[in-house]
Amino acid sequence: MRDFQHAARTFSDDTFRLAPKHKHLFHVCLKVNTAAYKIPSLLLQNQNEVNLLVKSVSLPSFTIQTDTVNQYNRIKHVQTKQSFQPVTIKFHDDNYSVINRLWQNYYSYYYATPSTANVSGSYKRNAMERGTPYRYGLDNDSSYPFFPSIIVYQMARQEFVSYELINPLVKSWAFDTVDYNSGQPQECTMTFDYEAVKFGSGRVQPGNPLGFALDHYDRTPSPLSVAGGGTPTLLGPGGVLSGIADVFGDISSGRFKESPLDFLSTAISAVNTYQNAKKLTSAGLKTEGRSIINSTVTGTINQVANEIVQNRTGGLNKIVVKVVGQEEDTTKATQRNLP
Repeated sequence: MRDFQHAARTFSDDTFRLAPKHKHLFHVCLKVNTAAYKIPSLLLQNQNEVNLLVKSVSLPSFTIQTDTVNQYNRIKHVQTKQSFQPVTIKFHDDNYSVINRLWQNYYSYYYATPSTANVSGSYKRNAMERGTPYRYGLDNDSSYPFFPSIIVYQMARQEFVSYELINPLVKSWAFDTVDYNSGQPQECTMTFDYEAVKFGSGRVQPGNPLGFALDHYDRTPSPLSVAGGGTPTLLGPGGVLSGIADVFGDISSGRFKESPLDFLSTAISAVNTYQNAKKLTSAGLKTEGRSIINSTVTGTINQVANEIVQNRTGGLNKIVVKVVGQEEDTTKATQRNLP
């Protein structure tokens, strides 16, 4: 092994293809069966807002039970059972009580208790006498899942992988504590079981993942990007060459044909690239060229110097001892007005 580049390039080559994913790049879609709504107010809410209020989620995990048997004196391991471990989602307990109403709908759909509790006399001591019309617990005519599925998306490099959890059933729900001595935000915690996992993948764009980048999403492009105006330079992010690559990349991949917004974005990038190209000057190109050459030469000199220092044998490594009587070289600084 020569230097650190052997390890670093594992993650940086091919536009960070093998770099680890970041935990904060995720999206969750809770599919709700609209026929299961018991509180109409949630139907008036934007359903995507529930997804945006997810604070954290654990990815699915699998447990496989194995057994050891004797096959003619040969030890053999066999699989006997496979099961899924529960998944936990933490929500922000928002000021508008969107998540609170989500739980109210779920609880009112599966359990008769909330409706029965509003009926006078349903919880008297003699409420269970013969002939009373009250319904309790699971006696609530809930025949299909409230959540047909919950999908967790992991995103990286404008692509995603997804885990669709089929027929999730809540096994615990917990509201947070209240405390006069704390200024921390409130959260709700939901843990659920599920019957199967469906894997998927695709390219990230508005609406894919489901509900992503549709509501409360800042679509204003960065001023350093080509779509946001770019820079009148040949190289670097937002430069002319970067803009040409983006435009021709969209055209060759056919991305600009996917939606009117994609076409508009490609057109804006093309116009900005053209405008920035007209602003290029010979002096600016010379400055960029000198900058590249200087940085390359400086990097090469530093690398050679470091290798010389590292390859020294004997003596005091990386320490320069001044020779007695040696004349010092001095350089006088003079002020110049640069053109």
